Amino acid sequence: MELFVEVCTFVHLRVANLKPVEELSNCSGFRSVYMFCKEDAEAIRYNGHSRGFNYYDLYSDCLFVDIDVKTKEENNRALQDIKKLKDMGIRFEVWNSGNRSYHLHIPHALMNSRHLPYTHQCVVEKLGIACDLSIYRGNSLYRLPRTRHAKTGKYKELIKSYPGKLIKFPIFQTPEKTSRGGEGASDINAELVFYTLREACLEEPDQHYMKLFSLSCLLFDMGLSYEAISDMLRMVNNFWKDSTQDSEVERAVEGGYKRVKGV
Repeated sequence: MELFVEVCTFVHLRVANLKPVEELSNCSGFRSVYMFCKEDAEAIRYNGHSRGFNYYDLYSDCLFVDIDVKTKEENNRALQDIKKLKDMGIRFEVWNSGNRSYHLHIPHALMNSRHLPYTHQCVVEKLGIACDLSIYRGNSLYRLPRTRHAKTGKYKELIKSYPGKLIKFPIFQTPEKTSRGGEGASDINAELVFYTLREACLEEPDQHYMKLFSLSCLLFDMGLSYEAISDMLRMVNNFWKDSTQDSEVERAVEGGYKRVKGV
C-alpha cells in the first residue's frame, strides 16, 4: 500500500507537500506524525493543508515521543523513563532533538485508525512517560532526523538504539465530544459554518467533487446533520457557474459521512 507523509522545511511554511514514505530518508525539516493513504494525500494537496481536519484515516508504524528536559529534575525523570523502556525489553531509539528534549522512536506494527492519536496518547500515559501530549493529533508535525535546530544550530542526532521486541497495544476509541451547555446544547460554530460556505461559494474550484467532498467532511466534523449538509452542498453547487450533477453532490455527502463517522 502506498502511504504518504506531509513534510516541510519550517513549521510556519507548511504547504501540504506530501511525499511517499520511501522518500523520507532524503528529507530534512519536519514530517507529519501520521501517514495518509493516497486518496487522503490528494485531498490534503487540494485543500493546501492538513490543519483543522480530524477525519483522515491515519496510519502509523512508530510511536513518537517528545520529552522536554528544561531542568535537571526533568532530565533525571527522562533517563528513568528510558531505562524503564529498556528494562521492559521494548525496541526503541533515543534521539537528541537538537534542543532541550529527547525524542523517542518506538516502532510498532503498521496500524490504521482515526483513533491513532488518542491511542498513542493512552499508550504513553500507561507507560508512565512524562512527555508532550500535544503531538498526538492528526495534523501534528515532528522534527526529522539530522535536521538542524533553528535556535541552537544543533542537529537532531541518534543517541542510542535499543534492540528488543515490538511494542503491542490495541486501538483505544477516542471519547465522544459532549456539549458544553448541557442536554440539547450545540457546539456548532455558526459563524465558522457561514464563512466556510461563503468562501466555497465565492471561489469556484477546478475539481467540483473534491471540493464538495472536503466541505462534506468538514461540516460533518463540525457536527451538522446529514440533511443539513446535503442542503448546504446543493446550495453551494447551485451557486457555482459550472455546477455539477446532483448525484455528485449526494456522493460527496455520503462520502463525507462515511469518512467522518468511520462507517
